[in-house]
Parts: sequence; C-alpha cells; structure tokens
Amino acid sequence: MVARFCLPLCALALTACGSQEPEGEPATRLETAGRYDIDPATGSVSAEHVDPEGVVTRLKAGENLPAALPEPFVAYPGAEVLHNTRVEQADARLVYLDFETVDTPREVIAFYRELAAAAGITPNVDVPGSESLTLGGENAALQLTFSINARREGNVTQAQLVVGKGF
Repeated sequence: MVARFCLPLCALALTACGSQEPEGEPATRLETAGRYDIDPATGSVSAEHVDPEGVVTRLKAGENLPAALPEPFVAYPGAEVLHNTRVEQADARLVYLDFETVDTPREVIAFYRELAAAAGITPNVDVPGSESLTLGGENAALQLTFSINARREGNVTQAQLVVGKGF
C-alpha cells in the first residue's frame, strides 16, 4: 500500500520538477501524470494523481489549510501551525502538521497521549529525552497510526505530528 501511495506522488513531483514548458502554455507532461498547482498568493500546493487502476491520490500542503486530522486527533490547542500536508486516497488520509507552542514538550506529549488512549492506541514508541520527546503507536483494527515529536527550542516547543488512517 505504501508503494501504491508514495510512488505516484514521487512520479508526479519529479514530472513537475522536470517540466520546462513555456509559461502560460499547458504542461502536457503534468497532464499525463495528474495535476499539480501552486497558489502564487499563498504558496499552497495541491496535486492529484490517478494510477493505472483508477485510484486517485490527492495532496494538499500549506500553512493555512484546515488540519482535517482523523478522529479523535486534533491540532494542539493554541498552537501556531507552521506547515500542514494532507494526502487522501479514497477513505484513507495521512496528515502531517508542523507546529509550535509556548507549552512544554511534556505538555504536548501528554495531550496526544490522551488522544491516543481515546483512539484505543497503546503507544509502542515512547522515547523520553532531555530536549526531545517522541510518542507513537497504532490501532490496527481502525487502521489508525500516529507519531508526535516535540522538542524545546528557545521559548517555544517545535512539534511534528503525523496521523494516518486507512493506509
């Protein structure tokens, strides 16, 4: 399933990087691989790929996208989202949030530990550290996985949250 998901997006990205179409003309190579758009006002990216079996994979990335995390996961309260990437394929969804908060890494990890418990997830990755904490696990029956890494940098905690359902 990972190859089915990742390879089309890699091919789409490589096609976009290699395109040398003149400005204003349709990018024929992009049309054959799918669609790739960049919003010049926000820098947000959206892409779509249809594989030979007809499976549609959509990607959206940017700062101002709704988090749209699989339940019961939510964005950390009061955090500033620095970047958000969402990949969807049928009912499956993978979301990556990069955020920062004034709260400590321990507070961030405790918050996501509670959400994981609500999802029936007993973490199988629980790495304590003096400057960085990592937590992760899955509920195989729900096809729900998550991981969170939080580290203190100056007066803020930088965190990366990844939640997937159905992949």
